[in-house]
Amino acid sequence: MAPNPLEGEAIFLEEWSGKEFITEDMAPSPLDGEAIFLEECRYLIAQECGLKLFQAIFEGKIANSTSCCAKLIVAGKACNDDLLENLFETADMKTTYPNVDLNTARRRSTQIFSKCYSPERYAFAPSA
Repeated sequence: MAPNPLEGEAIFLEEWSGKEFITEDMAPSPLDGEAIFLEECRYLIAQECGLKLFQAIFEGKIANSTSCCAKLIVAGKACNDDLLENLFETADMKTTYPNVDLNTARRRSTQIFSKCYSPERYAFAPSA
């Protein structure tokens, strides 16, 4: 029997009929376009700024940050919106932040993004 070029990546049955295929420890499937976009967004906004944005949206905390505004602008509105949508899809936000629904979070996020373009762009301070 010839050596398996995928050894360690896949296990083939001894008598392979063309239908039986067992996978073990195979590489994960490639990320789809949306997943890649979200990963790039996370990278552009960065962890520190992402935390400041999160706190401004969900906890009403003001974060004075010129660099975070710059990162948010570079990432873009679509990036910001999609990360917020993804957060609500994957986390139990209703339990953790019962007073902030998706529409409220969208509104606050849009206000923050808009303020980053304004002369007062040095503070994340969503309106009530």
